[in-house]
Amino acid sequence: MTLSHIRHNHLHIIVLLVLTTLSVSTTAQEIRFNIGVKAYPPYTILEQDGAINGIMVDVLEKVASATGYHVEYLEIPRKRVDMMIEQGLLDATPRAIEWTMEAERFLFTDPIISIRDVLFSPASKPLQFERIEELVGTRLRTHVGYRYEPLEKYFANGLIYRHDDAYEEQMLNNLIMSKGRFDAAIVDELVGYWLINENQWEGQLVASNNAIAAVGYRLMFNKSFAAFVKRFNAALEDMKSNSELQTIIDKYTTKQDKQISHSF
Repeated sequence: MTLSHIRHNHLHIIVLLVLTTLSVSTTAQEIRFNIGVKAYPPYTILEQDGAINGIMVDVLEKVASATGYHVEYLEIPRKRVDMMIEQGLLDATPRAIEWTMEAERFLFTDPIISIRDVLFSPASKPLQFERIEELVGTRLRTHVGYRYEPLEKYFANGLIYRHDDAYEEQMLNNLIMSKGRFDAAIVDELVGYWLINENQWEGQLVASNNAIAAVGYRLMFNKSFAAFVKRFNAALEDMKSNSELQTIIDKYTTKQDKQISHSF
């Protein structure tokens, strides 16, 4: 074999290696996405057959598939999520900036939907309010570990009583079972209506028109996903303008939900 043949063969091998590397890099783009332990319907939903969907999932899948990404879904406990994303062990999770300590450690998409914490109260004694001060003297079921900024000073001085439950379904069920001992539960509006529909609680609970607080619900990414987040935001803007986002939201909401705007 001549020197020229050896060089030609070596060049051929190098070209094959480069092409193989490029092929792997383009087909191996993946987003490891946290849906939360047992998910968080209707934003992330884990069906009994293992299928995964929901508002945030459908939006992410739409953009990911258009940009060559495959999404792997994981159930990660909340206390581990931030550390895992920062260390590159997890790529993204649904999150509001306001719920995140040292949010500058991460990249956030533009808001996808508005999270509205409202009061669900017994239909026999509905609780409506215009100003937070009107809630003085009430007894509320709340989520353990959650802070409700407009109410914190009232909780601290005992003007409003809070009783913590572990999760939203427990909060609403305990409210119903309390037979008037509690006035309301603070639950995200879409989550509340989802649970009412799933548990056949229609006619037993009503939501307040006004919210205790509202924040933009986004996707939170590891900083290495800057290019994807930029493409995601552009696609999200198109989905908002052509009503595709609203179509996804409507897929997972009830008639009661649709009377309130959740766009952001």
